[in-house]
Amino acid sequence: MTRAGSRASRISAIAALDENRVIGGPSGGLPWHIPEDSRHFRAIVAGHPILFGRVTFEEFSTPLPGCSTIVVTRQRSYRVPGCRVAHSLHDALAMARNDDPDEIFIGGGAALYRDALPFCDRLYLTIVKGHHDGMARFPDYSAFGRVVSSTTHDTSGYQYEFTTLERTL
Repeated sequence: MTRAGSRASRISAIAALDENRVIGGPSGGLPWHIPEDSRHFRAIVAGHPILFGRVTFEEFSTPLPGCSTIVVTRQRSYRVPGCRVAHSLHDALAMARNDDPDEIFIGGGAALYRDALPFCDRLYLTIVKGHHDGMARFPDYSAFGRVVSSTTHDTSGYQYEFTTLERTL
């Protein structure tokens, strides 16, 4: 799916999850508020295409500054200023690859992570210590066993790790 002569883009998922892989609270959104994680997220994805499912994107409500935002939805009439819209993961990845980026990010939600994880080479995870209420979960990521980096933090009333993993299986 890359253009002739272009390099292959790394596909990476970026997510914040707890120790039970919870990524979404009972009423949507993250079940925690960690400003440092928001800054970390924005710094990593800056300048790259990022794919969101429609519901997750609508939690942000606007495109991320400095990113090419692609919203994946089955709703054929869906439009949002400043974003591109795709109707499948395959189409969204093709759109992103047309930009010839070095890395494409998957930003959630749960269904998009589940569908995209087999294509991902790398994960950027914020692992929040503890167990939180929520039904949305990040998929099993045991195939990503190589730790590229990991740092522990204790701010905003939470203990968490910024961990980067690469696929080993």
